[in-house]
Amino acid sequence: MDNDRITLTRQRLWLPLILAAIALVALPGLTNARALTIGSLSDTPDAEIALFLPLATYLSMGLKEFDIDKGKVRITRTHEQMANLMKQGKVDLFIDSSVSALKMNRLGAGDFFLRRWKKGIAEYHSVIFTTANSPLKQISDLAGHTIGFEEPFSSSGYLLPASEIRNHHLILTKDQVVTDDKSIDSRFTGADENTLMWVLHGRLDAGAMAGNKLKKLAGPLISELKIIHTSSTIPYHVMLTRPDLENHLQAAIKDLLTTMHSTVVGKRVLNDFERTSRFDEIPVQAITELSTINFGSDQ
Repeated sequence: MDNDRITLTRQRLWLPLILAAIALVALPGLTNARALTIGSLSDTPDAEIALFLPLATYLSMGLKEFDIDKGKVRITRTHEQMANLMKQGKVDLFIDSSVSALKMNRLGAGDFFLRRWKKGIAEYHSVIFTTANSPLKQISDLAGHTIGFEEPFSSSGYLLPASEIRNHHLILTKDQVVTDDKSIDSRFTGADENTLMWVLHGRLDAGAMAGNKLKKLAGPLISELKIIHTSSTIPYHVMLTRPDLENHLQAAIKDLLTTMHSTVVGKRVLNDFERTSRFDEIPVQAITELSTINFGSDQ
């Protein structure tokens, strides 16, 4: 999850927009007004709120007829905390990776709504890789060996490849413990760059990350690696709605989001939102692929 802070120049750019939304409180007809709240997960809530607030404000300004006077952002550290907020009606929309959103969906906190093209990317897959001269050739060969993941909440660097491993009836253990011939010793490296280097230098037998990230990080060293498993392809980022969000309000939000890339202001908001290029419908096949993800004990 990116934690880039909005620059002072960008804050000045959005200040008039945010102030205009706040000023709507004083307008007639908004005595019962409420906020539209977007939620996400992060260990750095201040940076995440600054990143999400312009989008929340943009949506709120297009929803005045629904007595919505401003946009808000709520950030939590865990899926369970966010799920409780959505179930209580305190968060209307949730934006995160599709795997993270799936966990929320399985907690009964939200329904799949739209796909977000974060950084212009609609979908991705993860790969499990090793060195070119490694005897490991397929995912089943990982039993009894070590594998590196980025961090526990990384979708492409942990949740998705870990699911692929579990779906092959293998067990992920930690702390250098291999209990039987189906066990794989897993380590968290803290960064995809570390995962790559640890595999190349023999500290790990295999590693996992997004396929496009591996290609980018490895560069000319890609010839020293081989991919032994490629995951299913799933949406990069998605948006959920809380289950009881009114249908007519959902329709209005969908219209605003799916057309904002064609307006000057909307396009600017999207670009500042981690170079998002658009929102669109989630393909049915993508939901099918997501349904196969196995969180194991992380569920």
